[in-house]
Amino acid sequence: MASPSPDLLVVGAGLAGGLLALEAAALGARVTLVGGEPMATAISYGGVPWWAGADDQLGRLQATAPHCWQALEDRHGPLGHGPAELWCHWPQGQDPSQALAGLEALPHGPEFQWLEPQQWRREEPLLAEAAVGGFVALPYARVDPLAFQAGLARALDRLGVARQRQPLARLTSVNGRVLGGVCLDGQQLLAGQTVLCAGAASGALLAPLGLQLPLLAFSWAAVLALAGLCLGEQRILLPLQGQRAQRERQPDPSAPGSASGADLVCDPGLAPWGQGLLLGQTSVFSGAPAEAAVRAPLEAAAAHLLPTLSPQQLEQAPLLQQPVAYSRDGRPLVGPVAQGPGLAVFSAGAGPFAQLPVLAPLLARALLGGEADRRELEALELSPDRPLPG
Repeated sequence: MASPSPDLLVVGAGLAGGLLALEAAALGARVTLVGGEPMATAISYGGVPWWAGADDQLGRLQATAPHCWQALEDRHGPLGHGPAELWCHWPQGQDPSQALAGLEALPHGPEFQWLEPQQWRREEPLLAEAAVGGFVALPYARVDPLAFQAGLARALDRLGVARQRQPLARLTSVNGRVLGGVCLDGQQLLAGQTVLCAGAASGALLAPLGLQLPLLAFSWAAVLALAGLCLGEQRILLPLQGQRAQRERQPDPSAPGSASGADLVCDPGLAPWGQGLLLGQTSVFSGAPAEAAVRAPLEAAAAHLLPTLSPQQLEQAPLLQQPVAYSRDGRPLVGPVAQGPGLAVFSAGAGPFAQLPVLAPLLARALLGGEADRRELEALELSPDRPLPG
C-alpha cells in the first residue's frame, strides 16, 4: 500500500528547510524533506547577528534569535549553537567612525569594544601581523554549520520526518495548483503543501510553471578552507563595512559601474570550520565563476589578515563554492506564492542564522494552522511575490 501523501513537502535540506521541517513535524504534520542539491549552509560562517534588525516587527523578532536557538536545542538536542564574539576590522588608513556610528544607531544594540593593537595581537597570535586599521569586538553567537547538519539529522529521525535524498527535478502542477514534485529518479512526491527552501535551485523549479519572484536573485559564494589553523576563541572576523549586502540591494542585478554594482566583491573574513578556518568570502553576481577569478581576491584577503601564511598553504587550501539566494530588498521571502496555489517559499534570509529560526515556526503555523496564524505571518509583509521596491 502506498504511504499517505505528506501534509508538507519541504524542498531543500539546508538551514531553512531543516528548521521548517522540525517545526512542522513538531506540530504533528507528516513531513517529507527533499535534499540532494548542494546547500550553502555547509560553508556558512554561522554567525547570529541578532542585533542587526531594523526597528520593526521583523527586527524585534530577529532580536530573539539566541533564545530561539536555545529553545530549539532544548527540544531537539544539540544543533551547534553557542556563544561567540565578532571582531570587525577595517583597512589601514580608513576612518571607521561613520560605520561605528551606524552600529551605535541600531535599535537592538550592540555595544562594542575598541581593541588596542597589543590586545588583539595578544588574544589572537594568528593575527599578530594582520595589515588592518583596527578591530572592534561585538557580542555575537554562532551556529557551527557542520554540527548543525549532524544534529538536524538526529532530530529529524526522532520526529519521523521522511527524507528523500534525490533532488527534485520539477514541480507537479494540476489545474494551476502545485501538488508536489518529481525527483530525478522519477519518484513522484505528492503533498498538500510544497515549500521551496532550495535557495539557488528554486529558480529552475519555478520557471517551468511560469512563476517569477521579482525579488529573488542568486550569487555565487566562495571561501577557502584552511586546514590546521584556529583562532584562540569561538570568534568570527568580518569587515566593518561589507560590500555584499550593498551589492545585493541593486535594483538591477546586472547593473555595472559602481563598486556596489560590481560583478565580484570580496568581504575578507575568518570563521571556525571543522579543524580549520574558512577564509572568505567572494560573491559573484554574473554566473558561475572560474576558480582563478575568485581565488585571487581571497588570496589577497589572506595577505592582509594572515600574512604569515605561506604560498604553499594557500595553494593547498581547497576552494568551496556554492550558489546562494538573496532578496533584492534585504528582507527574506517567506510565505505562500499568490500565483501558485499549494506552493510557498522560505528563502533569502539576510543573516539567515538569526532570521530563519524565528520565522520557521511562524511559517509552519501559517501553513498548517488557521486564519489567525496566516494573518500573523502576513503582518510581517514578507510575501515571496511582492514587487521590487520603487
